[in-house]
Amino acid sequence: MSWDPKTYLDFEDERTRPAAELLARVNHKSPNHVIDLGCGPGNSTALLARRWPKAKLEGLDSSEPMLDQARRSGINATWLSGDIPGWAPKKRYDVIFTNATLQWIAEQDSLLPRLMSHLERGGIFAFQVPTNFNEPSHRLMRDVAAEGPWADKLTNIRNITPGTPRGYYEILEPHSSALDIWET
Repeated sequence: MSWDPKTYLDFEDERTRPAAELLARVNHKSPNHVIDLGCGPGNSTALLARRWPKAKLEGLDSSEPMLDQARRSGINATWLSGDIPGWAPKKRYDVIFTNATLQWIAEQDSLLPRLMSHLERGGIFAFQVPTNFNEPSHRLMRDVAAEGPWADKLTNIRNITPGTPRGYYEILEPHSSALDIWET
């Protein structure tokens, strides 16, 4: 699947709001090293840059068009091309931040602890995922996609791994000294 930065940014306010709400809950005064996983065109990375202007900031994304847009944004960050499942940094981070990205990735029970293993002692792993997959609008989209002459073409086109607050708690609790999980 290819991401189009222009279309994505047509809804920038709506897409950035959850990232801003998540960032407001991150209790770290002055991290040295921060990464935005699934940074897209850099809209959430811009929030991180404003919050922590002295931090060494990185953004990782698998979409070259999105990274090209991020590079043109003027944000003082290092932009990395790669996917989250294959991400294996050589250094640890004070904050690992990711907004509306992890729901696209399977095997979260192994992924999340692995991501947390890349934190410095006392580091913060902050992520947000939508939980609207079982709402009527989304159920109807899946039903329509599965019924028409287009069904074969749409099979598995958007595999989403929906999590639940309880499920995330069970995955993260053994690897955390503190958890703050909420649903909005």
